[in-house]
Amino acid sequence: MYRILLRYLAPDYSYVVVGHTEHQFLFIMSRKPGIDKKTYDMLIAKYKAMSYPVEKLTSQKHSGS
Repeated sequence: MYRILLRYLAPDYSYVVVGHTEHQFLFIMSRKPGIDKKTYDMLIAKYKAMSYPVEKLTSQKHSGS
């Protein structure tokens, strides 16, 4: 059984971080095709410190507007 938590929701709803309660996986999802590097790096550092497997994160290519 997967137990997931909403770990963070940006105040402007531009991105969300969802993670497994036992730190097995992490998702960073953005409303736009990308997230700025400064924000992304901050999120990676924060969740790495919380023992999430950030080295397994991948980026997806998005098309369209």
